[in-house]
Amino acid sequence: MARTLNGTKRMSTTTNSSTAPGGDSGKDASAATTPTTPNSAYETVRQKIIEGEFYPSQRLIEAQLAQSLGFSRHNVRTALDRLASDGLVRLEPNRGATVATLSLDDAIDSLVAREALEAAVTRLAAERISDEQIARLGEFIATMREALAAEEFDTYSATNVRFHKLIHEASGNSTMPELITTLRLRMSRLQLRSILIPGRSDKSMAEHEAIYQALAKRDADVAAEAAAAHLRSLSNAISKAWSLVKL
Repeated sequence: MARTLNGTKRMSTTTNSSTAPGGDSGKDASAATTPTTPNSAYETVRQKIIEGEFYPSQRLIEAQLAQSLGFSRHNVRTALDRLASDGLVRLEPNRGATVATLSLDDAIDSLVAREALEAAVTRLAAERISDEQIARLGEFIATMREALAAEEFDTYSATNVRFHKLIHEASGNSTMPELITTLRLRMSRLQLRSILIPGRSDKSMAEHEAIYQALAKRDADVAAEAAAAHLRSLSNAISKAWSLVKL
């Protein structure tokens, strides 16, 4: 089905429960064919959280994750520590790891921080962006427009990420994009659901086009304001529709 957005048209093939699936041992037969590095464990668990397969407040039991996903307990433990740093997992004494919940105040705080960072990095990008990078941004805008018209929301979201990543690369700054990535990760599940807000998808598209047009003209002031306006708009939309998008 073309319209695929977590929690709307595509249902997870894994049955949710109060804990992650699996038994008690640290390995199973799949471990022989599954990558076992700490980074692969981190990427796997992170993706399951972002896609909603592991849901807010769900306990993530180390031994069960190790068995069901085919990783060593050490690598799972390392992954959970990293995810806690990202804000996607909460580590609590005597309870262990749980998928982090996100309050409205948390969401708005993250978006306010991102607004300042995205405006600054987009300003730098406008001053340094190459003709080739502008052309690629134009291609991303076309893809996003087509995906939106076809209600292919997964494609829209993935291209959206690539659009902003290219702007970050064009800025020539490495620190701000790292901070933005951390903040974006904390909001990833919520941001996927923001497309459910009536009228939000069309408004988001228009905001991205405004950023692109300003960068194409290399107008740093307009580009920075367009980037800031995009985050303010998202913040306002989430605040007004919190009951619809909250996790």
